[in-house]
Amino acid sequence: MTADKRAAGAIDELQMWGRRAAAKLSRHRKRLDIHSELERLDISLAKDDPHVARILHEVKAREARGYAYEGADASFELLARRLMGQVPQYFSIDGYDVVDKCHTVHGRSTTVSEASVRVLVNGDSESLWSVAEGGGPVNALDQALRKDLGRYQPHIKDFELVDYKVRLLTGGREAVTRVHIESRDRATGEHWYTVGVAPNIVDACFEALVDAVNFKLVKNNADAAQALAS
Repeated sequence: MTADKRAAGAIDELQMWGRRAAAKLSRHRKRLDIHSELERLDISLAKDDPHVARILHEVKAREARGYAYEGADASFELLARRLMGQVPQYFSIDGYDVVDKCHTVHGRSTTVSEASVRVLVNGDSESLWSVAEGGGPVNALDQALRKDLGRYQPHIKDFELVDYKVRLLTGGREAVTRVHIESRDRATGEHWYTVGVAPNIVDACFEALVDAVNFKLVKNNADAAQALAS
């Protein structure tokens, strides 16, 4: 083997070592970043706690599907606490629907969205069915979801949707839509942010809305009828 080939081989090995070292450092930094985020949200875990690695793995898997937790602290905290078994299953969604309705008033056409949401509060035997109108599908779904949550209604009486942002990540048949939602408690002035991802914009919005309600219930330490979700 010539000196040039030996030198080239050494350079290749050095580059491969550099790539492996960079990848390892990246994973280490990511874990530290996750741990820092958890600390910022008052979730105390040792750096070598298995939950940190589990949360990191889940975040990376979700990011690959289009989720972005920068600017969605409430969804990130819910995800982490669910993986730690700290989020009760307050309610489940039996189904939801949205339709646009056009009305003509004094010769002018106005379109409103009507949403219906079917919720089963855990511990109850029958679902609650709510219908509401809004100035678009997101607003209508928000109104319908929060219209009647049974015994949890007092916890969300001052809850309101503030804003939402929609981003189309991919188009066509493999479309992926990401929605960030900002919510607020009128009584306390607290704001929180959630994210949803789905092929359909309505499904992505609804996921973020459900996260927003669950986050409020967790922060209010609402009583749950059933055991913690694992």
